[in-house]
Amino acid sequence: MTNFIENITDINTFNINELKTTPFFENEFMSIKYMILNDIEYDVDNSGNILDNIIKKRVNILFINVNPITPKRGKWEECKQNIERFWDTVPGIFYIVFDFSNLSILPPTYIRDWVSLFQYNNNITVDKIPGSMMIIKTGILRKAVKYYLSQWKPEVPIFVFKKFGSAYRNIIGIYTKNIEQISMKNLIRTVDDL
Repeated sequence: MTNFIENITDINTFNINELKTTPFFENEFMSIKYMILNDIEYDVDNSGNILDNIIKKRVNILFINVNPITPKRGKWEECKQNIERFWDTVPGIFYIVFDFSNLSILPPTYIRDWVSLFQYNNNITVDKIPGSMMIIKTGILRKAVKYYLSQWKPEVPIFVFKKFGSAYRNIIGIYTKNIEQISMKNLIRTVDDL
């Protein structure tokens, strides 16, 4: 089952509404959706006895979209709890698209919360998240991401783009191992790359 769009005709106008996604959580600050790229069953030990040795390998894209408001503490906590709940309930590995293109200013404590949310979660590993994309349009947010990266050195590759279509195309490039399609100039290796 593969339901991704390999050839995006116009990466500048392509958006999440053109994809078949499953909603997980939404409030006025954040929405969390995901899309199943692939759901494969395979025989673990090649014994031919598939019923005893089946493992499902689900591959997903997780979309975290942030709206242009500064949430009250209660709404912020609700968002954090739902991200943690997501990791505990939805199986498979995830490529992540963080759409921060509409983000307004957040208090520094929220940024620290966000870092710890991903840093100290046992479900978030390189095996679980092979790559992530950020959509950032403003210089202020790039500075916030620099702060984030100075606090936490992620083990998975992070790419930063200005358009959703570019981020999506690069996820598909990583997933299909089509390295020629990946915009390596957008890979964030150090804070100096922002």
